[in-house]
Parts: sequence; structure tokens; C-alpha cells
Amino acid sequence: MAIAVTCSKCRASFRVKDELAGRRGKCPKCQELLTVPAAAPTPTAAVKPGVVETQPSGSSPGISPGSVLAAFHGKIEPVPSTWTYRLGLLLVGLVMVLLPLVYLGVICLVAWAMYLHATHDTWIMTASRNPRIELMAVIIYLGPLVAGGIAIVFMVKPFFARPADAGRRRSLTRSGEPLLFALVDRICDTVGSPRPKRIDVDCQVNASASLRRGIWSIFAGNDLVLTIGLPLAAAMNAEQFVGVLAHEFGHFSQGVAMRMTFLIRAISFWFTRVVYERDEWDVQLVVWCNKLDLRIGAVLWLARAMVWCTRRILWVLMMVGHAVGGYMLRQMEFDADHCEMRLCGSAVFEQSQRLLPALGIACQGALSTLAEYRREGRLGDNLPRLASENVARMTSDVRQEIDKLIEKSKTGLFDTHPSDRDRILAARRENAPGVFHAEQPAAAIFVHFDELCRNVTWDYYRGLFGPNLKPSDMHPIDELLARQSGDAEGQKALARYFQGTFTALRVPLLSAKPLNQDEIDPKKMVLGLRQAREKMLELAGSARDTLKRYDQQDTQLRDTFQAAAMFEAGIRFKPDMFSIRPANTNEANELAATLRMRQQDLGCQLDEFEKVVGRRLGAALALLSIPKVARQIEDGPARLAEAKRSLPVIGLFRSVLPQILELRDARAAMMTLLAQIEKNQKNEWLPRTIGKRMTTMAEQIRGLSERLSTYRYPLEHGRGDVSVAEYAADRAPLADDLPGIVEVSGQMLENLASLFVRMFSRLILTAEAVESLAGLPPLPELVENKP
Repeated sequence: MAIAVTCSKCRASFRVKDELAGRRGKCPKCQELLTVPAAAPTPTAAVKPGVVETQPSGSSPGISPGSVLAAFHGKIEPVPSTWTYRLGLLLVGLVMVLLPLVYLGVICLVAWAMYLHATHDTWIMTASRNPRIELMAVIIYLGPLVAGGIAIVFMVKPFFARPADAGRRRSLTRSGEPLLFALVDRICDTVGSPRPKRIDVDCQVNASASLRRGIWSIFAGNDLVLTIGLPLAAAMNAEQFVGVLAHEFGHFSQGVAMRMTFLIRAISFWFTRVVYERDEWDVQLVVWCNKLDLRIGAVLWLARAMVWCTRRILWVLMMVGHAVGGYMLRQMEFDADHCEMRLCGSAVFEQSQRLLPALGIACQGALSTLAEYRREGRLGDNLPRLASENVARMTSDVRQEIDKLIEKSKTGLFDTHPSDRDRILAARRENAPGVFHAEQPAAAIFVHFDELCRNVTWDYYRGLFGPNLKPSDMHPIDELLARQSGDAEGQKALARYFQGTFTALRVPLLSAKPLNQDEIDPKKMVLGLRQAREKMLELAGSARDTLKRYDQQDTQLRDTFQAAAMFEAGIRFKPDMFSIRPANTNEANELAATLRMRQQDLGCQLDEFEKVVGRRLGAALALLSIPKVARQIEDGPARLAEAKRSLPVIGLFRSVLPQILELRDARAAMMTLLAQIEKNQKNEWLPRTIGKRMTTMAEQIRGLSERLSTYRYPLEHGRGDVSVAEYAADRAPLADDLPGIVEVSGQMLENLASLFVRMFSRLILTAEAVESLAGLPPLPELVENKP
């Protein structure tokens, strides 16, 4: 059997034997190197290093090794490296090596000063025969020696500090992912980089090629490891993904420059880590300073001052290193960018540069919801896919904002990477057509992509939530995506239904009593629904204005409580710190009483509107309780059952809302006080005020939990039947547990707000479905006039 091949350069057609499929050969006419495509995949065929001859078992349909490898059309022009660039890189490398030596010199200088003090200042201890003065003289003499010794230990410690554990490593094998390895080999050959010894995968929005054994690999020849963030493969097509890998290997296409760059980055990262990283030794030194006798503590305070000075020296050296190495590192990034452009084209490069920030934002969005999903026992088992779906669901407005940020980005003096704007402009100037073009999904390059995604997701969760995470906490990502889609639709429905008047500060009055189907007249109910809807639209404008004033009063009331807490603790604050400016505690209390009365008046004005909302929503749910109506709505019976579970909880929210707002205000005041601790360490009233408010907050949390514990969580939960209190917080802190009080109060407020919004959004989606069945389409979305 023969395979038809067309040369990508001269377009000549010829046929070769099928056993040559997947291998490289020359065009008989123009001698262009090309890869023979596979004719018919045979999963049982052998896989050789560097060559994929058949489609591996389990790979995604629509992509074959031959088609991917055949997408390479020729070689790229090498990125030139001038002698001035190499000389500059060498000089920068020398400066970066000198910086740790300068730091060692500072350590030696401190040690020399201690030696001079120890040998030349012994007269201090014999200067007086008064016993009290002799004791003070001994402290004065030994103090600098002890403090200097501690300082030297802290100065030497960074040289032996180990980086934080990077977590579990997932390494791929050539036999398990033959197409990926073959593709990586081809990329390396095309850009002129050594091939990696190992390929790892993780859950980061990044890819990196680095020396496998760190600084020791500088002397070990070609010893690279490629790390691929699977969110990249989930969101990109093949040419974008290949371009990103080409960029990483572009750093290593020049042997000496690659090693010098690694050295510069390693030293720069070391300085950054030791300047900002703290360990148990640093914490213990602070504890000793605060607890020990002043005479001994003074020596430790002197040691802390010396440690602070050494960190300032490290900071100066770090900034010098960033400034000196920044330019060369940015040039290395531009050179690696050119490898990517010449391989996949400038247009694809620009697409990737615009996609990466969007993917980063999408991942952050996915990670921000993990705590909520874990509370419900419904962690999605595929974070890379979740991030990819979030990118796909981004609105045009969000993408335009990302593009604006890219256009406004600028390269700073200390930046190690050029700004996205500068990189895109460089790509347009290069205007490279590229020699690799394949629009298949990058995920199809992997044989076991979904399994890999689940594995790295599990690794990420274990690092985030600890060993208590259970496999049963993981659920298929499709469930999470459906939930996410429903939540997004629910948010839109809330805005439509309430016409901009929905707020967590107010709870409409809804009846939770079971409806007697025999007493429901469908025609009268539809008429009442229509009338309530029209009345609601009539009152919506004034309700929005009233609600705006109500919200302003609420903000001022919360600020009043924070100001009162500051007065109680005896702390002065600037007049513009809060939206209100009481002069003392009495004035703050009087202002709070006035604001409450104003809020009550505004609340009375909102009552009529909220009653109309309750009638409209109640009529829709009453119609849903009619079996004939429920059968005509998708999941009607299930929606009705969920509504019956949610209505009592909404009634509970209405009754405990004052308690929730009190806890919110108390927490805001507590956070304001905690922010003043460092600046007011000698203030005796501050810890007393905090202690008093801790007791109050603990009682508020306990009282609210007791009220919530009698109601069941109305929505689906991975652990089955749980109470609203169990969903709101995982524990009740003691009165003396300040971190626990702060954490649990924040957790409770956030979770209850989330539950409140979700319950209402799902009820509104159901109500809109009933209204549509009654011939009342959803209201148009409210368009606000932007200034």
C-alpha cells in the first residue's frame, strides 16, 4: 500500500510506502524535508522514541500523529545573538554573582565589628565597682555580642533556606504520551534547543522549561525538564500550544546564554525569597521580644533591629539585581518570543498573548468559588476544563476590558518580562508567517488528557485543603458546569425580575404555607399575577431610588459602628476615614439612632413594593403547584419541591436578618480595630476593647447558629441532609479564639449571602417559566444610564 504525499514547498505530489508513515523524508523534486503522514492508524503498533508511527490508543478523534507532525513545513530562521548582547549578558551575570559576595562581605563586616568590640571594649566591665552599675556594664558589653550573634545567624540562614515544597510532581512517559513527546522533540529540533529529559504536568496557567537539577545542571550539559500547565492545553488550539512550548525552548536554544540567564534568574529569585519569606525563627524572635524581661528583651530588640537592617541590605541588593538583570532578561524574553513567532506566526503569537490574561482571570474565577463548592461537597474534578469553559463564556465586554489593560500595559525598569503591549508590537513588526499551523484542540495531542486533568486537580486540591480531602468530595465537572451556568442565568433573572431592586438588605414577605390545590382558580391566579407584575413595574422606579437611599443609610450606619469602636479604644483617626464624622462616642451613638430611624422610614416606603413582589412570586408558585402546570414546565415537580424547601428558609432569613446585620457590623468594627494594633502597641484600651467585642461576637455567632440549626439546607448538597447552620459555618469559636471568631464570622456572612442569592435566583427562574407559560414573557433587562 502506498501513501500520497504533497510537498509543502513545491506542491509536487508523489507516493511512498506505507511503512514510512510518520517518518521524515525528502521531496524528490526540491529536496525539502517533510514528514510522511499516517495512512491508517493501528493502535497496536510500536512507538519509538522521537517518532510516532500510529495513532495511540485512546487519543482524541480527529487528530493523528501524522497530521500534527506534518503540520511542520520547513525550519525557522535562527534568532541571532550579537556579540554585544553576549558581552552584556556576561557582565550582568558577573554582577549578579557579585551581589551574594557583597552580602557575604556584610556578614564578615558584622563579625569583624563583634571581634573588635569583644577584644577592645573589655574596659566597660571594669569601669565601676558599684554592683548595680557592674551588672548594667556586663549587659552593655555582652548585649552587642549576643545581638550580633543572632543577627549573623539570621544573615547566614538564607544561604541554607530551602524553597517551599512545590507539591506532588506528575511526570509523563514516552510510552504513555507518545504524540506529545514526538511533538516536543520536533519543536526542540526546529528551534535548536536540547530535548527535555522529563515532561511534567501541573494545574498552573503556565509552561516552563528549566534545568532539571537546578544550578547543578549548569555543568551537566543538556539537562532540561518541561512543565506543562494543563489549563493551557485545555484552552488553546495546537498551534497556540506549540507556540508557547517553542517560546520556552527558545530560552535554551543558546547554550551559554541559557546558563547565564538561569544563573541571573536563580540569584534574583533567591534575593526576593529571602527578603520577603518568614519562618518560625522570625516568629519566635518576635515572641521572645514581647515576653522576656526588658533587660534581656532589650538585647533581642537590638538583634531584631540588626536583622531588619540586614533585610534592608538584602532588599537593596535585590533591587540592584532586578535593575541590572531586568534588561537582559527582557531581551531573552523577546528572543524567545521570536522563536514562537517564527514557528507559529505573528498572528498566532498575538492570539496567545491575548488569550493568556483571559485564561489567568478565568482560573482565578474558578479558584474563587472552590471554597463554596467544597462546603457543598461538590468540587469539580477537572480544573483545567473549568478554566477553559470560563474563557469560552467570557462576554465581549470582559474581553474588551482585558484588551484595554493590554494596551495600557508598560514595561517597568525592574520587570523581568516585557509588557504584553510591547510583545504584541514586536510580533507585528516581525510579521512572521510561521511554519507550523494546526487548528485542532491542543488537548487532542494528549492520549490521557481528561485523566491527567483529574490527577493534577486532585494534587492541587490536596495542597489547598490538606489531607482531609476525600475522593468523594470530587464530582464530575459536568455537574459543576451545569450549576455554574444555572447560577449565571439566575443572576440575570434576578436583575430582570426585580428591575434592579434586589438586595440582601431586604427580604420580601413570602408565604411558606402549603397551598390547597382545590382552592386555586388558575384564571384568577393568572389575573392576579398579571396585575401584580404591572403594579411592580409601576412602583419599580421609586423603589430603586428609595433603595439607593436605604443602602446609603446602611453604609453610614456601619461606619458609625466602626467610629464608635475607635472612640471606645481611645484611638484617634482622620476625619475622612469614614463617610460620617462624629466627634465622640456619644455623638456616634446619637447618629446611629438617627440613622436607624431614617432606615425604618425608608423601609416602610419599600413595604408596599415588597408586598407586590411577594404576591407576584407567590402567584407563580401557586400555579406551579397545579399538576397540569408543573408537567408543562421542565423539571416542574422538582422545582416545586425545591420551592417548598426554600420558602421556609427565606422566611428564616427575614426573621434573622437583624442578627446577620449586627454580626456584619460587629465584624467590620473588629477588623477596623485589628488594623490599628501595630500602630498602637502601647494603647492599653485597644486590647480591652477587642476582648470585649470578641465575647459579643462569639455570642452573636452562637445565637445565629442556634436559629439556623433548626432548618435544613434547601438545595442539593454533596453530604446529603445538612442544616443551614452546618452550611453557614463548620464550627462555633470560643470567646477567646480571636482568629476563629474573625474566620467563622466572615465565613458565615459570606455563605449566608451566597445561599440567599442562590435560593432567590432559582425561585425567580421557576417563576419566569410559569409566567411564560401564562403568556407573560420575561421582563426586559434593566438598562442603567451610565454617566
